[in-house]
Amino acid sequence: MSKKVYKDKTIMRSRMMIVFFLFFLVFLGLSIRLGYIMVVKSSEYKKKAINQWTSVVRIDPKRGNILDRYGNELAISANVYRVDLDLNTLRDYMTKKKISDKEVASKLASALALDEKEILNKINKTINGKKIAASILVRRIEKDKADKVRDLNIDGVVISGDSKRYYPNGNFLAHVLGHTNSDGKGLTGVELVYDEYLKGKSGKKFLKRIVREKIYLILFRNMNLL
Repeated sequence: MSKKVYKDKTIMRSRMMIVFFLFFLVFLGLSIRLGYIMVVKSSEYKKKAINQWTSVVRIDPKRGNILDRYGNELAISANVYRVDLDLNTLRDYMTKKKISDKEVASKLASALALDEKEILNKINKTINGKKIAASILVRRIEKDKADKVRDLNIDGVVISGDSKRYYPNGNFLAHVLGHTNSDGKGLTGVELVYDEYLKGKSGKKFLKRIVREKIYLILFRNMNLL
């Protein structure tokens, strides 16, 4: 009988050692994997994380004025507005409010007098199969249209200052002054020759995406665990 008990204990001990060894292998594998992620892949995952919660919107500079020798303005840049899309925030907004991209596009098209399909394409635009984080919706709009968009109160639709080129004297010296394209780049005349001095330097606006509901949920769950 004692031999049988001894044999059973030996078998049990062997099984426990096997189980312990398997747990050790799993723990070792997880530790190696975690170390690989933290050391080798950390920069890659950090970049992905930043792309998920931030969006970058390019800000074009205000073009310099052209004056005559007496200081009279011949070409000026007036203050207008632009509308950009912070698409990460906009997608969160649509999910939270349970509204479709078509509804958002319809509201913006009505406020800006733009084609709804064109706006919808910008909302759903992808590059290499991945959804983009930010997009320019429209530039150089007047205050009345900017106010209409602002009144929609849609998260992710960003309104900021822009500039538009004006020539106070109309066609006077038009062949000398030249003109600019829709992006404010000089194409002919003085606008082209001195474009490097007039165009200024572009900037960037960084938009941070914060999903407060998820943060509150995590804190609430942690409190329950405590």
